[in-house]
Amino acid sequence: MSFVCRINGSLIKLSNPLTTDSTLCLGHARYSTSGPYGVELQPIVLGNDFALVFNGTISNYIELINRLRDLGVDVRTNYDALVLAHYMRELLTRRGIDGGVNELFHTLRGGYSIIAIWKDSLIVVRDPWGIRPLAIGSDGNGIAIASETAALEALGMSWREVEPGKALVLRGSGREYWIEGPRVRRAHCALEYIYFLRPDSYFNGINVYEARRRLGMALARKETTHDVDFVSPIPETARVAAEAYASGIGKPVHDVVIKNRYVGRGFIKPPRERSADMYSVVKDAARGGASIALVDDSIIRGGDTLRKVLPKLRLQVRGLFTLGSPHRQLGTHASWVWTSQPGVSWWLTVGQ
Repeated sequence: MSFVCRINGSLIKLSNPLTTDSTLCLGHARYSTSGPYGVELQPIVLGNDFALVFNGTISNYIELINRLRDLGVDVRTNYDALVLAHYMRELLTRRGIDGGVNELFHTLRGGYSIIAIWKDSLIVVRDPWGIRPLAIGSDGNGIAIASETAALEALGMSWREVEPGKALVLRGSGREYWIEGPRVRRAHCALEYIYFLRPDSYFNGINVYEARRRLGMALARKETTHDVDFVSPIPETARVAAEAYASGIGKPVHDVVIKNRYVGRGFIKPPRERSADMYSVVKDAARGGASIALVDDSIIRGGDTLRKVLPKLRLQVRGLFTLGSPHRQLGTHASWVWTSQPGVSWWLTVGQ
């Protein structure tokens, strides 16, 4: 994880912000979703007045490159966050904070949560569709902004989610105010509920653990094939849904697939550092040819994981049902399960 802090009017990159007395810092822990891997990409610092951290994907970043060129700024990169940083800084320079943020709302396409330092101000922006999460925490001594409410609770802070299409501006003078963007139809990312977020986080007022539990219950109601001996999750994010599914069909849960807990989450690693070898299969877990309902939610790279895990399981089991996300590489089909709460739809697929 890397940081940038404002120290004596300058933006300085640090590996540990606790070594400074700065009261304004940004930090980032994740690899990029576009652009090169293996190099430190965020926080992005431009000049001595602007720094940015960003979670999401800017789908029209090529259009923004052309807009910048029309403004006389030549940016040559395929990294959407870097394009965003140049574009946002240019808007703030030309239009001021209020005008720049409003223009940002009307010209960016994609899901994004942005935290930026501009001179002595902090600017917090969440996309109008509410695709990506963003929350603000406080403890009476200061504030923190994070993309997971669990991170703020770990700091002992009370928190509130930033509403979609809103931006918070915190001036160096202590003034605080909101800028409201366009009102559009909400489009919350289902993957946040299913996979990305920690189960103890909240997204749009909904507890992620509860969302996954309800998905497993809905799957038990929808799937009619219950001729299995036990249920096993692909760890770790499918565990809650697997336990709820098992409860719904009246079957026990046993861990057949084990993940090395010391390698961290594969999702936050660059592709070359991810490996399905972090998963192993418990030998003789299905002794006697048991039939297993295997629950998986790995929509992003589930094909790679299951392609390596399933052959190991097939050596032991009588029948195997994969329940979770569809994997074209494995030839699974998908049927849709819907469970609704006002304004929100969650989905899970069933492959067989």
